[in-house]
Amino acid sequence: PEERLHELVCVLLFAGYGGTSTFVANTVRRIRADPEGMVPLYKNDKMAFLKESARINPPVGGVLYRTSKTEDVTLKGLLSGYRITSAPGDLAVMCVSNANRDPEVFGGPNKDQAYADAFDPARENLDKIVSWQNMFGDIKAGKAIRGCPGTLLAIQLCEKVVDYFIQPLEGPASSHEL
Repeated sequence: PEERLHELVCVLLFAGYGGTSTFVANTVRRIRADPEGMVPLYKNDKMAFLKESARINPPVGGVLYRTSKTEDVTLKGLLSGYRITSAPGDLAVMCVSNANRDPEVFGGPNKDQAYADAFDPARENLDKIVSWQNMFGDIKAGKAIRGCPGTLLAIQLCEKVVDYFIQPLEGPASSHEL
């Protein structure tokens, strides 16, 4: 129990310093780049906007794991064409940004890479993002084997920061800086 507590404290410190702050900064930058288009999208469905922002710019870079079986995989998405072979017990990393832009999952009905790379908070399957080391829907439902313990806190924090910084952008004074 003491080792798990130490691990949890280290994870939360690391995630709070690197992951959550990066998530917040990238979300604010996205809105600042196009306030006329982004503020209405954000206000329409804050949770979808924040999940999509985390999908495009994930707060966690990768997931480290040990393989459980022999695999021979050719990657798609941002790392398209790379071939990886693994044996049981090999150390492996899943690149979160690649998984979050997989056209098989996020490419819409046509499995289109351009749509998988596009920012669209209205996409239907945002609970499949793995921005916090497991599928968001599984983390939220408490079914994730080892999802980030700070997932919901990170989203709530990002929402509060964005709400604060978009206040000057609402209404006729939309030329204000964030």
